[in-house]
Amino acid sequence: MFLGGVVGAVGLAAIGCNAPWQQPPAPVQSYVPYVAYHNQTAVYHQQQIESLSRQGYRLISLSIYGGPAQPLYAAVWVKRGGNAWYTFHDVNAATVLLF
Repeated sequence: MFLGGVVGAVGLAAIGCNAPWQQPPAPVQSYVPYVAYHNQTAVYHQQQIESLSRQGYRLISLSIYGGPAQPLYAAVWVKRGGNAWYTFHDVNAATVLLF
């Protein structure tokens, strides 16, 4: 399942409203594009890693559940700047020391 959209945030600032007849500034709206999915296979998740990371999305939440033979993935990605990152699969304790 693929869900994508925009997260909205609304803020209201009343700083600088010294007189009772002054109106506070208008709410500021900003939207953050996101992609979310759940109940997906490792193959699907890897495809999303390759595709979304190239488009400027960053993984902010990842859940892996189900049995070891067939794990399922749920993830949330947001489009924002940031440093390059890498993923590693099927890593055991001995392999981790190589990184």
